Amino acid sequence: MGSDSILEKRTNVIRGRHLKILFLHHNYPAQFGFLHEAAKKFGYDSRFLCETAPWDKQSHRGVERLYENNSIAPKRTSMQSQIDCGYVYMNKMHKMLSEGFYPDVVVSHTGWGCGLFAKYIFPNARLISYCELWFNATIKEYRGIKEQFELDEKQSLSMYKRNITQSSEMSLSDEIVCATSWQKKLLPERLAEHAHVIHEGTDCNYFVQNDLWKKSSKKLITYATRGMEPMRGFPEFINGTIEFMRQYRKDFSVEIAGQDKVFYGQQGKVSYRKKAQVEIDSNQLTEDIIFRGRLERKEYARSIW
Repeated sequence: MGSDSILEKRTNVIRGRHLKILFLHHNYPAQFGFLHEAAKKFGYDSRFLCETAPWDKQSHRGVERLYENNSIAPKRTSMQSQIDCGYVYMNKMHKMLSEGFYPDVVVSHTGWGCGLFAKYIFPNARLISYCELWFNATIKEYRGIKEQFELDEKQSLSMYKRNITQSSEMSLSDEIVCATSWQKKLLPERLAEHAHVIHEGTDCNYFVQNDLWKKSSKKLITYATRGMEPMRGFPEFINGTIEFMRQYRKDFSVEIAGQDKVFYGQQGKVSYRKKAQVEIDSNQLTEDIIFRGRLERKEYARSIW
């Protein structure tokens, strides 16, 4: 296809029809999954591009995984890998454009590089950039993590460099969204003044309490995470939980769901989950604090009661 016809499709946005939305994220469902499902229920033409998804199919219900399977999808933790990610998504968006799909709105998670070239391919689309975390090495929360868990300068700088791709995307965004006021506060002032605090929400019709799912008479404390690491407060949770359970183990049980991985920073010689298990065992709480691993969505929902 010639460059003139590509340019024509980029600039000729057809109005007077149902909304077309394109979600960009490294993972599915992540923050945008149920928003995509809700958009489809409203009758919108909603598409979702991702690199990992919880099923074997590459294409399913408007969601397209850009790799044949999850195991070959890059982690996208370095600056170069995020630029590479931008090219992968750009090529797919170019293909969508050539097939006649031009979104009215693009919603992109800025932490991976997915939306770096969204405005290049779809300049007339409204770009909403969702910023989950601006890596600010000067805030007290980050300093505490760095000092307590001995992140070296190379690891710290690697995290901070992730802002380069984020800032590039957000500089072209029509809107910037942060889930909480604290996350907005981490942004540089010139970006923060254009950011909205809008939490992506929770599907409260799906995640409900049901007494039939209750496993015991004890009250349940849960900790659910993507990775068991300092940036997600995992070591502090373990320390506090052990202290609490020493006194109240007769009335409470604890279940921890998530992966034994570090996504913000670098894994040490011994994982934080393994360190936690040593402390749990030494306090004779092995039967009271249980690690359940990564749960599927339905199984996770049923752990709530």
